[in-house]
Amino acid sequence: MKEIIENPNFEDILKAYEKETCVFLCPDLDPRESEYYKTIFKQFAPENSVGFLSSGSSGSPKIHLHSWKNLKKRASAQANILDLDKDSFYLSPLPIHHLSGFMPILRSIISGSKLAVLNKEQSLEDELIKLKPTHVSMVPTQMAKLVKKEVDLSFLKTLLLGGSGCEEKILQKAKELRYPVRACYGMTESASFFSIGRSEEFLKDAGIKLYLMDNWKAYADQNGRLTLESDEMFLGTIGALGFKESKGILPTYDIGSVEHPVINIIGRSDLVFKSGAEKVDPLEVERKLLANEVFTSVVIVPKKDETWGSVTCAFIKPFRRGRDYSLLVEHLPSHQRPRYFFPLEESNGIKPKRSSLIELANRNFKREKKLPRVAFIHGFMGSHNDLKVLASSLEDSLFPIFWKLPFHGLDNKYKSFDDAVDFYVEKVRTEDIDALYGYSMGGRLATAISQKLEELGEPLSALILESSHLGLTSEEEKKKRITSDLTLFERMPSNPEEFFNSWYSQSLFGDFKESELGKITINEMLRRWNPESWKDSLALLSTGHQQDFRPFFKKTSHPVLYLAGENDSKYRKLALELEKNENKKISVKCLKRGFHNLHLNRVNDLKGPITEVLSSLN
Repeated sequence: MKEIIENPNFEDILKAYEKETCVFLCPDLDPRESEYYKTIFKQFAPENSVGFLSSGSSGSPKIHLHSWKNLKKRASAQANILDLDKDSFYLSPLPIHHLSGFMPILRSIISGSKLAVLNKEQSLEDELIKLKPTHVSMVPTQMAKLVKKEVDLSFLKTLLLGGSGCEEKILQKAKELRYPVRACYGMTESASFFSIGRSEEFLKDAGIKLYLMDNWKAYADQNGRLTLESDEMFLGTIGALGFKESKGILPTYDIGSVEHPVINIIGRSDLVFKSGAEKVDPLEVERKLLANEVFTSVVIVPKKDETWGSVTCAFIKPFRRGRDYSLLVEHLPSHQRPRYFFPLEESNGIKPKRSSLIELANRNFKREKKLPRVAFIHGFMGSHNDLKVLASSLEDSLFPIFWKLPFHGLDNKYKSFDDAVDFYVEKVRTEDIDALYGYSMGGRLATAISQKLEELGEPLSALILESSHLGLTSEEEKKKRITSDLTLFERMPSNPEEFFNSWYSQSLFGDFKESELGKITINEMLRRWNPESWKDSLALLSTGHQQDFRPFFKKTSHPVLYLAGENDSKYRKLALELEKNENKKISVKCLKRGFHNLHLNRVNDLKGPITEVLSSLN
């Protein structure tokens, strides 16, 4: 039997380990992508194999397969070389669906060591200080932050440093702080690292020397391109054409040299591009920029240029609107110096999808003025994937960012509606957002964010609302609504299928549940069934907790587009009320044959009014 585990946790892995289940560890994906990968895994995966979706940093994502036998063998060898035992405590900051987050679990099971897995809302620095583990894995950008703050890590026995190369001055500082660094080199195909450095050598000279593990060989051709060979290699890859066996040999795009057992990694052949007559190695430029400690993440890609063929473009985090970054790169040779800086978005994988960033650099910035950056906020019980079809239909008019509502995969740290608003106000700033699009509950949150930014003198360029409440006008109404929201799940059927059948039987949704798209949507929601989190979200963002936004709409200085369905009587009434507003910045559209969730049932009709508003911003 082949299983799919989406966003797996420790218990999921333990059960699969014990039964050696044939399983695909699937990250949070767009539903269409997710369905594609699930289908090909079920069709082509050999029995007793485990599938991992690669990050696709230099190409399309692929499912890499390992046998349980090989994963256990690799985990045992890695645990041994890391000196893990029952007295060890390993802290892993990587997501479990990624192989580099999966293997620490196997090492812990096999060695009997303790393990803590960091979630994305936790701070690595805080957890290190609190837990004081003996072992931790991280990437150079994470270590750079610790080095900058001179965090005391004297309790560590091993700091396993993976990912791309690290700038020399960061390594030197880590040596001065006596960080027990063991650099390593590996990939999904090799079930994590197959070569590793020695901390005692690092603490002598801060140098990085990697030693191949037993049963691994590496060869460099005349151009320095490395090929790996081992009987501990992955089984193969699943793609649209089926399963391709690895046969124990893996040609890589990595450039380096080998003097067995030492392997030296220099860069990647597939990333290098030419600017004028000069070659630019993105990894080299990234290392140099990360060394100045202003950036926590950098990805360098080429952008087409009529004069130079290509010029250097940097996607960075953090990114601040209006900041001049040219002074930070003037020390670089001219061909390496980024001409453009853009915000680096979060990614589900460990590595950003470099191919997507290249496409973005050459698509969205081919015009003199960049496209407006619009953050989409989904509705109650929804997903940040829900609005992607609408956003993709507007790709020539905007650059989309997708935000999750509180308690929909975000940390449960909000004390109040206003507390949540403050969190998203900061996201607007750090992610350089021009406009917000909010549906239903997401629209109410978007309005509150917009109002707060206007009060702070930092107004958005536009606000687009779909079927969003304007707010209750009396305290009595608000109290009743809060009580109603808190008891919603008690009043509705507890069986998930019956729950959604009842929910989508409301008149504001029309015949949506009977449509093909409705059935797909409900199946997706059944998969994500999480009533406890949804209760928390509704309790936090109840209409009873929000302000009456009518005064805000009367005086707002930026364009507001309000969208409602003609067949959604409740929100059509609110739209008509807003239409009477004398503020000329407000525009209202009631779509014919439209119901509550317009982004699903009237996508083509939404494009016109949204494009009109966004085009007025240029």
